[in-house]
Amino acid sequence: MDTRRPFPPDQRGFTLVELMVVIVIVGLLVAISVPAFSSQKRNAQCGVTAAELRTLSTGFVAYLAEHGSFPADSHEFLPPGMDRYIDPQIWADGTPLGGSYNWEGPDHHGHAALSIFGSTEE
Repeated sequence: MDTRRPFPPDQRGFTLVELMVVIVIVGLLVAISVPAFSSQKRNAQCGVTAAELRTLSTGFVAYLAEHGSFPADSHEFLPPGMDRYIDPQIWADGTPLGGSYNWEGPDHHGHAALSIFGSTEE
């Protein structure tokens, strides 16, 4: 019969101090990683928004090349005839940063511009 003990009597588990040290270390790792993750998420949203703006601008330039002028001013809705050049769902969904896309046609301003309209996340 084996009478050996699996552990010496003074080493049966972790002490409270050891557990607290591990909890503090895990807490510090979380505190460091969460802001880094948030920053990466924001960078990804900015990248997607920039790519969508390039896609939208290409559509407006294609419209100009085919029709000889830019479409009329439109804030909330994709300008008429643009669904041939731009996916209307991109326009309807708004930007990953918040707000919506805005087309300032040359109607009242003498220039045309694509922008983000409305509030964005801080």
